[in-house]
Amino acid sequence: MLKILAVDDMQQWRNYHTEALSVILKAVPYELILAESATSALEIINENIDSKFDLIISDLQMESIFEPEYAGEWLIRNIQNIKQYHLTPKIIVSAAYNVKFIAEQLNVHYLSKPSIIHNPLAYELKIREVLNC
Repeated sequence: MLKILAVDDMQQWRNYHTEALSVILKAVPYELILAESATSALEIINENIDSKFDLIISDLQMESIFEPEYAGEWLIRNIQNIKQYHLTPKIIVSAAYNVKFIAEQLNVHYLSKPSIIHNPLAYELKIREVLNC
């Protein structure tokens, strides 16, 4: 069973992940855990360290306590410091203007929220690509 963590401070985007993944992964058993902040996501990851996530999807712009770094950037950096998560695929899904630059710096996948809104198939293709399904 796949285990996925989706992190976004906006309820409508958490709903989007829930609905889109239910369609994309309808033939695959999976568990989706949702978090509404970077700090709560890191707590969830640490609480589940013996049962790691297979995919992490995170927004960039959430709580502002990490400025000048984005909360999602802080989260990904912390996850990458956890040995069990070195090879775990991570996708940044954000409307931030510099999402591509940050994703490249972190060596993770990314999607811009405007591209998903205009082309929902982009989300499905990215999920299938990183999960090889």
